Amino acid sequence: MVRLREYYRDANAPRAHDVLPAAFAAVRNSSGELLLVRRIDDGNWELPGGRIEVGESAAQAVIREVAEESGVSIVLTGLSGSTATASERS
Repeated sequence: MVRLREYYRDANAPRAHDVLPAAFAAVRNSSGELLLVRRIDDGNWELPGGRIEVGESAAQAVIREVAEESGVSIVLTGLSGSTATASERS
């Protein structure tokens, strides 16, 4: 297991070397349940999503990431500043 150190509100955090754009989705089914995926590195639960690849839009990335991480195909119903809302494709 690889653990990366996280620096939330740490005044002694090293300077960032890269900016890695990412997209995450809030996916709800017809019952209103929210889709979460479990991280492999620390076991915590989070919204599905991940890095946007070169040449890929945020919308394309979040559709791909949700499918890769959960096996669920989605249709975007809207976008927000840093997250996409989606519904499960029937």
